Amino acid sequence: MKGVLGLNHVHMFLSAPPKLSLSNVMQNIKGRSSRWIQIEFPELCKRY
Repeated sequence: MKGVLGLNHVHMFLSAPPKLSLSNVMQNIKGRSSRWIQIEFPELCKRY
C-alpha cells in the first residue's frame, strides 16, 4: 500500500481482489481505523 499525506487528509493507493466491492473495502477500512482511534483517544468518543 502506498499513500500521500496532506495537511488534513490522506490519499491511499491500494489493491483489492475483484470479488470484493469497493464499498465493502471502504467500510472495512473506515471501521477498523475508527476503532483504532477510539482505543487510542478515548476522550474523542461521544456519549449517547
